[in-house]
Amino acid sequence: ILSNVNRNFDSEKYAEKSSLLNTAGVIFGLDLIYGLPGDTLDGFKYSLNYALRLQPNHLDIFPLAVLPGTALYDIADSFNLKYNHNAPYTLISSTGFSAGDMTEAESLKNACNVFYNQGGAAGWMFMVLETLGIEPSDFLQSFAENIIPDTGRELSLNEINVMQIQFVKEQFDKHHRSDLFPVMEDIIKIHGSMNISLYAGPYEGEVKTHFNCNSVIRLSPATKIIELKYKFDDLMTLGEFNIEEFLVQYRPEKTYVIIYNCRGSVKPLIVDKSIFKLMQSINNRTPFKKILKNNPAIATDEAVEFIKYALAETMISIV
Repeated sequence: ILSNVNRNFDSEKYAEKSSLLNTAGVIFGLDLIYGLPGDTLDGFKYSLNYALRLQPNHLDIFPLAVLPGTALYDIADSFNLKYNHNAPYTLISSTGFSAGDMTEAESLKNACNVFYNQGGAAGWMFMVLETLGIEPSDFLQSFAENIIPDTGRELSLNEINVMQIQFVKEQFDKHHRSDLFPVMEDIIKIHGSMNISLYAGPYEGEVKTHFNCNSVIRLSPATKIIELKYKFDDLMTLGEFNIEEFLVQYRPEKTYVIIYNCRGSVKPLIVDKSIFKLMQSINNRTPFKKILKNNPAIATDEAVEFIKYALAETMISIV
């Protein structure tokens, strides 16, 4: 397929060099085109599987565009490329890629964009695939068929995170590995919250740390409060251990974590249950004195000290 467009590629060397980027923690993305001359739907799925196994932070997928003035445009007829003759000049069909195949490829593209790109799944989707022995393309195709709603609007990151948890649970149940799902659910919660916090961005208002009993306090948009079944630090060892090895090594221990964005840096803060409940009770309408009344398990001076810290760290703000 690549030779038809005068390109060459050493897949083993490319994978080897990409692994160096992941090892070094370098953020990188890949682009993938479907519908090239000689390509098929199965060929695209093969390429999609290859690309996602490299664990890029982002995978952009495009249909072939037969652009006027390019070498491909001049030889399009010889490859029986049927394409739109107006912008964006995208492929309609070819000998190996029917119009129906193009529709299925677009569905895979949309599923990848929602689940992997917008859903920030780069850090954990490979764990699901390796645990269940699923090909990335099969996984995304099932997601596209069963989960993505046709709402006519862009899904929020919160909605995507809920969908991810729901779908992954279904996959673990389907493959008779429900016993492993609680660990995976914690991992998805952590990464989803960090993704939401990152995209919400840092708090940009005036940072106020002085407040009184009548002050109304609210969570910053980038602050997420999550309850985990396992210790946060233990969960961070996944990658060194697979899920089965993790369960041998660690036992469940309920943990409470605040994920927040402080001046552009996404941070996790492990807190006790009383602070967790305190943060849960914060909204845009309740004054501090009522928050205290609703949380008798925490001493007033402890609550005041934490609120001061949370204000300074911009995980909350004064209305």
